Amino acid sequence: MKAKKGIKQVIAMLLCAVLVVSGVSATKPMKAQGASNVLTISSVRELKEFAQKVNSGNSYKGYTVKLTRDLAFDGMVNNFTTIGTNGYSYHPFEGVFDGCGHTISGINITAVENVNEDSTGLFGSVDGTVKNLTLKDCDFSSRLLEYHSTGMDIGSIASTLCTNGTIDNCHVIGGSVRGTGDIGGLIGDLSGGTIRNSSTSARVERGEDNGWSYTGGTGGIVGKMRGSAMVLNSFNMGDVFRGREANPSGGIVGGQESGTIQNCYNVGKADYGIAYAANGIVSNSYCSESSSEANFYSMKGVEQGCKAFPASDMATDEFLTLLNKGAVNSVCRNWEFRSDVSNYPVIVKNLPSQTIKVNVSGRNYKATSLKRGSYTFNIGATAKTRVIYRVVTGRNYISVNAKGKVVVKKNTPKGTYKITVTAVESAKYKSAARTIIVRVK
Repeated sequence: MKAKKGIKQVIAMLLCAVLVVSGVSATKPMKAQGASNVLTISSVRELKEFAQKVNSGNSYKGYTVKLTRDLAFDGMVNNFTTIGTNGYSYHPFEGVFDGCGHTISGINITAVENVNEDSTGLFGSVDGTVKNLTLKDCDFSSRLLEYHSTGMDIGSIASTLCTNGTIDNCHVIGGSVRGTGDIGGLIGDLSGGTIRNSSTSARVERGEDNGWSYTGGTGGIVGKMRGSAMVLNSFNMGDVFRGREANPSGGIVGGQESGTIQNCYNVGKADYGIAYAANGIVSNSYCSESSSEANFYSMKGVEQGCKAFPASDMATDEFLTLLNKGAVNSVCRNWEFRSDVSNYPVIVKNLPSQTIKVNVSGRNYKATSLKRGSYTFNIGATAKTRVIYRVVTGRNYISVNAKGKVVVKKNTPKGTYKITVTAVESAKYKSAARTIIVRVK
């Protein structure tokens, strides 16, 4: 079993290496369709046709493929064929797939190993770029045909990310990943590429077919990472479960043979909050104390600034500041709070900014006056998008309703209390935030 798995990994690594050294696509490039080499996909049918072309050997190297609208599949089992899968033949996608901020939902693939598939996910093998894409409520799983099968690598975005591969600003909302090879919420086998500014809340589960479970990597973001692979500025919120005989799971990465994990966090349940086995560099990465009993099972690499926090602390301005300080790499985006998405910090998207206008920017009170009764005032915030109010400091003493009416309660003690006003992100505008200060002296 291990020998067969090793052969598959060696083949994949050698193919990636050949592509890097030669600089030549392993498949024939498609015919030019204009000087810009930009193609568009606007329907489920066109996405399926695109998959067929890649699976037939068209790598799309030198092309940008853009999604022009949200695509909704019907959720029926096997309603899509993985892009870049053709039995045991490797057909990596080498172009740029730009989701342009759109969402693909409802894909459901259950592949059978040793029959017609070797990997599954939206993509099989990526040696190019996938960016600005969201997958929602998509399920990817595999079924072993026989006892000696070695397991199939599965990730929602891609089964395998090769040396030249990049996943940037891709997000997986809900759905599931279930299999017996290297499995991760975003990528199953990260064999040298880079994941950045991305997230997942998919349920990751190591399945057991025919009474067998195989010892691949199981991780919230990545199953196993090797070579010069990097996971930067990303987070996991999905629970990660291992099978009966598998290696324990990691909230961010299952098995790190080498590479770098930097400025990431996990709040999903896992055997180990950050990684099961860490043999590379892990820096400024965090997990909630409730996610697991330890950050690592095995740390044989370099650990810098990693810590577990109470979950409530990861929903504070202090944790947000910590993540933004860690986003020092030029390709890393900033973090923000978006209460319509999560209580925890999320990645900022590249959208036009907006300004929040308020009638009241803060209030000062005397503690002696508050002993006699409560006080109220209206923030009166307006913005381009919907406004949400949230007390972040002093929830026991002050409250705010959906219309921005603030109540400073009777007997509120001396102190400084904070209310955030958030203009939520829309398809046209970036979210914005403003802090209202209430001081009691």
